[in-house]
Amino acid sequence: HKLNLCLRQCRRRLPPPPAATGRVLALTLAILAGPVLAFGHEVAHTGRPPFSGALLSHIRGSGTGAFPVVLGPLPTSYQLSGYADAYVVAVPKPRMLAEPKIMPALRRAAVRDFYRPGATSAERRRIARAYDVDYVLVDATALREVRALSHTAWLHRVFTDPAGSPAARRFVLFRTDTNR
Repeated sequence: HKLNLCLRQCRRRLPPPPAATGRVLALTLAILAGPVLAFGHEVAHTGRPPFSGALLSHIRGSGTGAFPVVLGPLPTSYQLSGYADAYVVAVPKPRMLAEPKIMPALRRAAVRDFYRPGATSAERRRIARAYDVDYVLVDATALREVRALSHTAWLHRVFTDPAGSPAARRFVLFRTDTNR
């Protein structure tokens, strides 16, 4: 009985929460939910791995002893860096804010230019050389890109995910000329 009396008196002595509590709570939720809402496509879980084991083995087995450099579309390259022992040319903006010395905006622009429809072979080769690219990764459903890169003399298709791949998406992997 004394405990109940004490709790009632303590409750009476506590001041009501300030009006700003709601604003603080809303701001906290926005900070936590913002990245998920803005970049949810990157964190969506399909229940299947984003890359096939065969693709990852091919990238890992480059034979040079060093991590290969892979040029891939931005969200894809960020995911790839978590699955394969490889360097990627660029990752999406929120993933590379702490490294201004490596010029992340310039790297993202180079990746966009590489995959831009109508980019010439010379433009693409200049980008690949600038970042010492070993492999170029393309979504297998991007038929126009796959076709264009297949007809590029300094790129060689070395791997294609089969139609029955257990991965969430299928990819085509091109190796750049070693005689760059």
